Amino acid sequence: GRALPHTAAMVRRYLWTPTLGRHFVTVCRWPAAWVARPAAVRASWMHCSFSSSVAGGGNSNANTTGGTSVEAGASVERGAQSGDEAGQDTSDTTLRRAILDEALLHVPQHGWTVQAIIEGVKAQGLSPSAHGIFTRGPIELVEHFHAKCHEEWVGDLETAQMEGMSAPQKISTAVGLRLMKQGAMISTWPQALALQALPSNAASAISGLAKTCDAACNIAGPAPVDINWFSKRITLGGIYMGAELYMLTDYSEDFADTRDFLERQVTDAERAGSTLGFALKHMEGLMHSALENLQAHKDRTRP
Repeated sequence: GRALPHTAAMVRRYLWTPTLGRHFVTVCRWPAAWVARPAAVRASWMHCSFSSSVAGGGNSNANTTGGTSVEAGASVERGAQSGDEAGQDTSDTTLRRAILDEALLHVPQHGWTVQAIIEGVKAQGLSPSAHGIFTRGPIELVEHFHAKCHEEWVGDLETAQMEGMSAPQKISTAVGLRLMKQGAMISTWPQALALQALPSNAASAISGLAKTCDAACNIAGPAPVDINWFSKRITLGGIYMGAELYMLTDYSEDFADTRDFLERQVTDAERAGSTLGFALKHMEGLMHSALENLQAHKDRTRP
């Protein structure tokens, strides 16, 4: 088990390519997730496999009726074991979510740290050492928060009143609603951004951003899937990240300045067009401006 993280690191270091990167992330994650499963689940799977192999070996000299009976028995056993494993997985997922939900309550005090997860574990009546089930550390807490915000946001979009708005207004309103979900965590959000920027976490962060941009663009109405379809989402991704950084230094009431920033940027992008070259240049310019703004306000504290 201890060799698996090292193997995954070696694969990512020496075999990583832009084309295959996503597949390697998937391949490298499952062994760690398997090791993190409770021993009872692994033992159940091992017992199921062993029972099947023994049953198969015992059938070699049996008559047809006996062989069929044994195979049927083995099949039923495998089905029962699979059902038990599925039930255990569901129970584990529910427990993990409960721990992370509780841990979010401690983020304002402890930040996006292992300590916050430990507090969530203790709230479930478990030993503090049980925080080790989150093998990727605090980034799992950040991703859980993003997932909760996204789910709530999608529900809000279904009931949002946007009749009579132009496409840029709909998009900026939708993105503004999503960013406001992070408002309660704004004092600790720089730490969350730093965690997402780590190379090992960048893939999941980009995937989450892509989902957000796609949902926001769909608010404006259906569009053909062509080069503009992609460039619009790239442009919006840059605007979203720029607004996220801008929000860190926004001390206006209810982040009104961030909302204005969003509307201006989305409107300007719509007027300028959505070519791929523009999208990349626009993203670069936004990142540069946002980082300069962040640097200028680095010594200011939020009331």
